[in-house]
Amino acid sequence: MSSDITKPWYENGAIIIEINYSPAYGDEYISKETIKTFLTDLMDGDGRIPITVIVGNEDAMDRARTLQEQALQNNIKTFITTHNQTIADNQKNRIMTFDSLYKRTKALLMDKDVEGLILVVQNYELLETGLPIDNIDKLIIVNENIPKLSNNDKDFTTLISLLESVI
Repeated sequence: MSSDITKPWYENGAIIIEINYSPAYGDEYISKETIKTFLTDLMDGDGRIPITVIVGNEDAMDRARTLQEQALQNNIKTFITTHNQTIADNQKNRIMTFDSLYKRTKALLMDKDVEGLILVVQNYELLETGLPIDNIDKLIIVNENIPKLSNNDKDFTTLISLLESVI
């Protein structure tokens, strides 16, 4: 409580009654009525980052770099990842300790700096792990020149069907 809000609390003899370090917005009826408007004003679009998936060999990676450059020119911090390489929005490699498109994608989805994501599928890993995403905005098939995992009898058509299931 403060008798003069123009002065700091420690100068006018005020006391602190309560500190809301984690306000419970949405717990009360009035806030439940306004939360949709609040969130709409807070973020652009639906809150999802755009995800492009490109399938193919090194030509796919070249295409990804071109798309990243275009996104960066539009001020969208876009990252590229394959199963063994991740390129940050500064166009430099980001070190990750695993060779897995699934794991790298999951890690990038939790990174607050990622505003766009380009996945380059260069093997059949996703047929074994499943998809790390539930939505693809754009699917680009550059070529079918990707190596099979050992003892994997799945084919290219199965991989594309999996990816198309979340477009």
